[in-house]
Parts: sequence; C-alpha cells; structure tokens
Amino acid sequence: MRSLLSGLLIAGAVVLATAGSALASHEHARLLGTGQCVILAQNGGEQWVELPRAVFENNRRVTLDYDTTATDRLHPLHVLVHKTGQGTGAVWVYGPESDMFCLDYVND
Repeated sequence: MRSLLSGLLIAGAVVLATAGSALASHEHARLLGTGQCVILAQNGGEQWVELPRAVFENNRRVTLDYDTTATDRLHPLHVLVHKTGQGTGAVWVYGPESDMFCLDYVND
C-alpha cells in the first residue's frame, strides 16, 4: 500500500512538472539597424496574455487560426507582429532563434 501511494505521488509530481513546462510561453526580439536586437516587452508579462477569439475573427491582419494555434502562441506580439510581419524590422522568438541573427541584445 505504501509503495502504491509513493508511486502515485511521484506520478502526480511528474505530471505537474511537465504540465508547467508545456504552458511556458516566450518573448520576442526585434532586430535594430545596428545588428543588435531589443527584447520586446521583456518585463511586461505580455507573453502570458492570451488574446480572445474575437481578435482572430475580427482583425484582417491576423493570419493565424484561433482553433489551431497553440495556447502558448496566443499572446499579442506573436499574433499581431511576429506571425503577420507587421511593421518594419525582423522579429524572432527570443532565444536560439533570435541568437542566429542578433549580434547582442541592448536590454539583456
């Protein structure tokens, strides 16, 4: 009985740990004219905001489908800038993707 309870507790901890990492989101970096990049909304918590379905249905610039977009991709910068190419300058997911193009970061 004790080993069964221990097994259940360990399994529950693994599920919780992996669920948390699946919910993790990301930030974006934008290329400046100098070859450096700026991390967008670095401390603003923007990456944790989920846009409602209405934004996808009522904005002609949104090219992503709400029902097929991963939940960690529903934040404003990803939907309105990164995937639509709006504005000027290149925008990448901050991390290994942006590191390929950025010399360094002005706000890292």
